[in-house]
Amino acid sequence: MANTQTTVPLFVANQVLTAAQQNASAGTGVPVFATTVTRDAAFGGSNKALAEGQLCYIEASDIVQYYTGSAWATVGPASGGLALVTAETAFTTAASVSLAASTFTSTYRNYRVIFQLSAASTTLTITSRLRASGTDSSSALYNQMSTGLTQTAAASNRAESNASSWTMQPTFTTGYWGLVLDVLNPVAATVTQIQGQLTADDAATFVGRSVNGIYNATTSYDAMSFIASTGTITGTYAVYGYSK
Repeated sequence: MANTQTTVPLFVANQVLTAAQQNASAGTGVPVFATTVTRDAAFGGSNKALAEGQLCYIEASDIVQYYTGSAWATVGPASGGLALVTAETAFTTAASVSLAASTFTSTYRNYRVIFQLSAASTTLTITSRLRASGTDSSSALYNQMSTGLTQTAAASNRAESNASSWTMQPTFTTGYWGLVLDVLNPVAATVTQIQGQLTADDAATFVGRSVNGIYNATTSYDAMSFIASTGTITGTYAVYGYSK
């Protein structure tokens, strides 16, 4: 974006200000950063030191933040609620779908991901992995304990120990597929948990399942991926943060 900044300059007496420096300030009103990583790099050192009341805008999550004197907080209601992190995003005939880097940040502890499919190119399995710095983790640390039923009361359960991914839905062919998934503590250096609900129409077989899982490592992650075992998928996703 044209307004994105990578520094917040600290000027000294008798310094000549360039037009570019003046325009960056006049064009935004507040500093605009691509991610929280570039925001943090722009403050401190020889740049402007953080002070209570400092404002910034984060492109990756489309939020305005202010500095409290000890941490960054998001402008909005002081009480709890869901805050939009990633607006509804469509994808078409994708073999896998990855949330953008720094979707998960320290701004929120827990996140809600809404992932919906409208089509698949063939019968396939949907799995998911945690992601850091643009790379999925395929370590054998994914554990799952999920239960469910079909419309005929047939069991639709899943149990996995030390797998290389979470299996969200064993099979999907046509119809609809909707997952509402809470991701707990992805950024903190602690075990990451998932809890959610899934409903699917797999070629006229209706399935409802709870989805529960643990990634058994004290590692920080900033995104996650949804992967088709074969073929491609079409749908949408959105991400929200639980306000602290």
